[in-house]
Amino acid sequence: MARAEDQQERMKYEEEMMRLGPELAAILEQLHATRETAKERQKNLEKSIREEARRLKHDGGGDVDQGRSGISDREEDNGWLEGQRQFLDLESLAFKQGALLMANRKCDLPLGSYRNHNKGLGI
Repeated sequence: MARAEDQQERMKYEEEMMRLGPELAAILEQLHATRETAKERQKNLEKSIREEARRLKHDGGGDVDQGRSGISDREEDNGWLEGQRQFLDLESLAFKQGALLMANRKCDLPLGSYRNHNKGLGI
């Protein structure tokens, strides 16, 4: 049935299956039921998405904003948020010699090991 090029050919296959016996007819009914339930699930999903979009548009953001404001309200209630904002000077934390700075000039390794002199992770 999946190989059928058009609806007429598919109908011909279905008629032949109905004619060949009750076992094939039962399989055909299950195929139709599966297709119908998949279509029904798709329609229900689209309907629920539309309803949710409509509700969010009507409520002006709805649950998303309420969830965020609930967290910030709790933080303000217990005073945790007060004093947490500080200025962080990223320039003072940046490496002046680049990201691949090796601070140790001399590196003593155990016997049998070696040092890779390539920049990067040395992989």
